Formats: sequence, C-alpha cells, structure tokens
Amino acid sequence: MKTPPLNLSEVFNLSLVEMFAAEKKYIKAFEAMGQTAFTPELATALSPDTNNTESHISRLQLILESQQLKTFRITSTLDDELLKKTKEVVGFAKQKSILKDLQLLHTGKTILEMKAGSYEVLYLLATELKLGQPASLLEQSYKDLQNSIAYLKQISQNIIYPAAKASGSA
Repeated sequence: MKTPPLNLSEVFNLSLVEMFAAEKKYIKAFEAMGQTAFTPELATALSPDTNNTESHISRLQLILESQQLKTFRITSTLDDELLKKTKEVVGFAKQKSILKDLQLLHTGKTILEMKAGSYEVLYLLATELKLGQPASLLEQSYKDLQNSIAYLKQISQNIIYPAAKASGSA
C-alpha cells in the first residue's frame, strides 16, 4: 500500500496527477453521454469540446511538467464511482428519450460540479504553495467548469425539465 501524502506539496502533487488521469477518462465518458442524448442542446453541453476538457488536460500537462511529475492512470475513488455511474446511464434504455436525458443531465452536472470542486481545491493549494502559473491555469479550468455548470442549469430549466413535464414524465 502506498504511503499517504505527508505535506501540502505532496497532497497537491497527488491530487494533480489523479485529476489528470480522471480528465483523460472523462473525455470518453462525456463523448458517450453526448452521443446518447436525445436533446441536441444537451448533446452539445455534454460534449468535451463545450466543457473544455481538452483545455483542462493541456493545462494539467503544463503543470505536471513544471512540477516534474509523472502521470499514471490511477484515479481517485470518487472519480471511479462517477465514471462507473456514467457507464450505467449511457447503457440505460438504448433508445434516446427525455427520461434518459434527465439522467444524463444529472450525471453530467454532478461530474462537472465535482470537477469544479477539485479544481478549486487545486487552485487554492497552488496559491498557498506560491505556484503562480499553476494557480492561474487551475483557476482558468475552475472558471470553465463554472460556465459549463451554468450552461447545463440553463438547459435543464429551459428545455429538459419543461419537455419532461410536457411528455408526462413528471
């Protein structure tokens, strides 16, 4: 068993490496969710391009290089559970429907909110460790995620929930 981190710098580095590994897996998860969405707006919102996942990976890569850290494929337990949930939702009800969109919406929003929280923590750790460029890059990703969450909220209020209600799914 691996020794737990012993100081703030080690916590930051471990969290950074885990986030990088998770982001690589989230690209595939969001692609799958977007492809199975019934509502075009939801499909767009769940797209890795729209939620800037590639940019987040690029920023993390820059930080990992500046910190001289090696990547690995191990993600946190929470990321593992969310990725598992994504597979379940994507596999649920093969046909596209507004009910499936509700599940996709809630799963996607949960993941984005968790990622935003992780990026916020990484940003605060980088700030405390006086890592200027990493802090700035992490803050950009955090803000991207806040915008993606706001976009999903707008879609839920203006499109998904009204469509679910109109279809008698409410």
